[in-house]
Amino acid sequence: MFGGGCIGRLGFGGYGNTISPYTYTGTQLNITTAETIAQNYVASTGNPDLVVKQIEEYQANFYVQVNEKSTGNGAFELLINKYTGSIYPEMGPNMMWNTKYGMMRSGILGGIYGTPTTNMQVAAAQATTDAQQYLTSYIPGTTTGDVTTFYGYYTIEVLNGATPYGMLSVNGYSGQVWYHTWHGTFTQELQVS
Repeated sequence: MFGGGCIGRLGFGGYGNTISPYTYTGTQLNITTAETIAQNYVASTGNPDLVVKQIEEYQANFYVQVNEKSTGNGAFELLINKYTGSIYPEMGPNMMWNTKYGMMRSGILGGIYGTPTTNMQVAAAQATTDAQQYLTSYIPGTTTGDVTTFYGYYTIEVLNGATPYGMLSVNGYSGQVWYHTWHGTFTQELQVS
C-alpha cells in the first residue's frame, strides 16, 4: 500500500519495489537545492523545535531527517523528488509507526501506544540486533551503522564496509524490520545540523 518492505521480527516475509517506478528526464536537483527545500519546509511548519539534521542523496530521491532541537530525537523523515523538488513525508515507518508526527498520532489510528515516547519496549540495542539478523539473512555482507531514535521506531543506517548502502527501520514495540526499498543506490550525504 505504501511501497513497503515490512518484515517480521526476524526478517521473514516482505514485499516492495526497489526504486521509484517513475521515470523523469531533465536536470536533477543538487543536494544544496534539496537542503534549501528541506529548510523551507521545516520553517513552514511553524515549529521552532524542528531542525533539518541531514540529507542523503539516493538514485531515486533525496532523504531528509528532521530532528527535535530540544530532545535530539528524530521527529520525522521526508523525501524530495530529484526532478520536481516536491517534498513529502517518507512512506513506511515514518507514516505508520511514528507515534508523534505520523499517522499514529491522532485519528482512527491514534492512541494505540499511548503518549508518544522514545522509551520503547524494544531498546536500541535490541533493534540493532534485529536489524543485523535481517541484513545477515537478506543482504549478506552489510552491517548496521548509525541508529536514530524516532517516536515509535528506530531508523538504522545500512553499511557495505564503511560506505552507506541504504537504511531500514525497526518498530520500537514489536521489533518488526522494514527495509527502505524506495531509495535506490546511495550517492552522497550532507550533515546540516
